[in-house]
Amino acid sequence: MLSLGLLLALSSAVADAYLHRGIETSASPPYVIQVSGRGLATNIDLRSFPASQVESVAATVRANGFQYVRHPFYWSEIEPEAGDYNWETYDAIVRSFSDAGLEIVAVISSTPEWARAPEHAGFVDAPPINPDLYAEFVSVLVSRYSQYVRFYQIGDQPNSPERWGGLAATAADYLEVLAPAFNAARTANQESKVILAEFSATGAGTVPGADLRFLRAVYEAGGQPYFDVVAASVDGGTASPFDRRISAQTPSLSRAILFRETVHEHGDDAKPIWFTHYGWDGVNNVSMETQADYLVAGIERIRAEWPWTGLVFQWALRPDTVPEDEVGFALLNGNGEALPGFGSVVQMASQGVGNIAATGFVPTDSGPIDYTGSWASQHLQGRVFQTTSQTGAALTITFEGTGLVAYLRRGPEAGLIHATIDGHPLPGWPEEDGKSVIDLEFFTAQDIAVPLVADLDIGVHQLVLELASEGSMTVGGMVVSRDPPLRWPVVLALVSALTLIFLAVRDLVLYLGRYSGTIRQVDEQDPTPRLPTLPDWRPSLRT
Repeated sequence: MLSLGLLLALSSAVADAYLHRGIETSASPPYVIQVSGRGLATNIDLRSFPASQVESVAATVRANGFQYVRHPFYWSEIEPEAGDYNWETYDAIVRSFSDAGLEIVAVISSTPEWARAPEHAGFVDAPPINPDLYAEFVSVLVSRYSQYVRFYQIGDQPNSPERWGGLAATAADYLEVLAPAFNAARTANQESKVILAEFSATGAGTVPGADLRFLRAVYEAGGQPYFDVVAASVDGGTASPFDRRISAQTPSLSRAILFRETVHEHGDDAKPIWFTHYGWDGVNNVSMETQADYLVAGIERIRAEWPWTGLVFQWALRPDTVPEDEVGFALLNGNGEALPGFGSVVQMASQGVGNIAATGFVPTDSGPIDYTGSWASQHLQGRVFQTTSQTGAALTITFEGTGLVAYLRRGPEAGLIHATIDGHPLPGWPEEDGKSVIDLEFFTAQDIAVPLVADLDIGVHQLVLELASEGSMTVGGMVVSRDPPLRWPVVLALVSALTLIFLAVRDLVLYLGRYSGTIRQVDEQDPTPRLPTLPDWRPSLRT
């Protein structure tokens, strides 16, 4: 019995690690602070389209539900000669994306020949002969597009020899470029966000794992202050999104958890991770129909379990924009016709995925939060705050989870806030006219996390905050929490194990006690009735 109990306890521990590794509920701080919303995103290269089609293609991408695009910005094309800039192509691309309502992530790569060493000629990319040259270009680029582009990715796969002049970069090599580029971007626009380069999974070898080693080396080299977002390439391989086995050497969705654990090891928990490439190869690894199912199931798992994940970029929209061995990841075929994967992803958009907040931090300028009345934006602490002084102004957040925390500003100017969840008062708060009352008046201004509601049923909910009196209401974001899934098998196994162990230990204690004589064993009852013992009736002898 003891052996069985211990086996069950060990099994429950293994099951817990398998089922829940990487899962975070956002039920308590520290929270991962997302710098963007979490709407649908894709990699795209509009340079592959005729100039006359750029505008219509951008509009079509947005019409199909995508909200973010990751696009290359080649230094070699923009500044082919030192000081000679050619902006025509990229101006049209940025303008088209902006007009369509798409947010751009600019991937800055491709050092021009004049800025690289002669021995690095002919490679896809190479380090600049002087990192200040790259930083100067970043400054010019960010200054030009500061009104339209917030996100800049510094380099692309520097740990791949083909991308670093024939010899893979070390973390120190990359940091020499990253640090001045980060400072240049922030100087040109203090609201810009810098994304760490995506690292090649195989690097100079053939076995995955180089990306994780390089990320760890960047942290150990002191790179943490020079990026706002970690990038990861997530190839699902042949594993389904429900497969929770994790190996650094085997492609799978679950492998992404190792990036989170690396970030956590270095105390950078508040920093989000973006999947700058995400998908399954629908030609070589799985069927196109399976690819379509996996893309949706994977995103659903990410949204429910991984609040540390920010944007998830579909691997490729068109096959002609990726290397030949990555064609199977594309959502369209060579003729621009939709493949099953495109249809499944677009259907997610039609179901409101970009406008329903998932587990984790929800920025105030993202789709799930809707505003009525007069509001103004404030840029503080690297975040966007929304503030209003109009009585009756309100915000509504639509979310899927079991609880919600709001970053609200208390202070001497704070007005009363009325709040409802799904049209009802918030449990545990004072009520007035069928609404909860939140009083944030305080002697000094502070932005605090206020737990508003918890223990909701899993599903889609709406929370409304309304300024109900004179004063102001300032919101710095929301955090959606969610009860961890798949707890009951582990709890059942653990309870069974503890019960068996208790019974086994009890029997063992009784046995040892009886064996040593400490515990007296009760004899079996004699079936023959015993006669009563009479007192001594004999008289005493006379002396």
